[in-house]
Amino acid sequence: MDADVWRVIFTDNAQTIEVRRPANFQMSAGVNSAAGQVCANLEQHSVREVSDSLARLPPATRQVIEVVNINVDPRYFQNNATGQSSPYYMSATWSGGEVAVYPVCHEPDDTYRTGTLAHEAGHLVAFEAFGTDLTAGGWPRWQQAGARDGRTISNYAAATILEDFAETY
Repeated sequence: MDADVWRVIFTDNAQTIEVRRPANFQMSAGVNSAAGQVCANLEQHSVREVSDSLARLPPATRQVIEVVNINVDPRYFQNNATGQSSPYYMSATWSGGEVAVYPVCHEPDDTYRTGTLAHEAGHLVAFEAFGTDLTAGGWPRWQQAGARDGRTISNYAAATILEDFAETY
């Protein structure tokens, strides 16, 4: 991806995160946004907004994030399991510590953006700890524990084992 790159340095844990914004990003009106809506104008995220949200994360949560790509065309990242473009506000890669932030019809507030970054960090922790094969590693134990408990931390966590871990994290 041809992009402008900033390196954001956090002094509390001496971490550097690359924040990338595509050079000359253009997305026409009327396309499906990250939220699956069709809107006339997509809200563009700024480097400052994303950097400020990263700074609000606890250092241990932020530590798993290496790169954030902002204002990414939703077709840039495809779901590894389905091959489909991501219809979400953010997504995490299966490896490499990378998070994508997509354009949206109505930009969420700082609290929501920060919480979503923490959720995506949860995915990165899960992939590192349990791997990407949902039938191996720690995933079967996580699934068995969830079945015994019979509860999830949120409605979104009930969607998949991946979302259950990320929401719980």
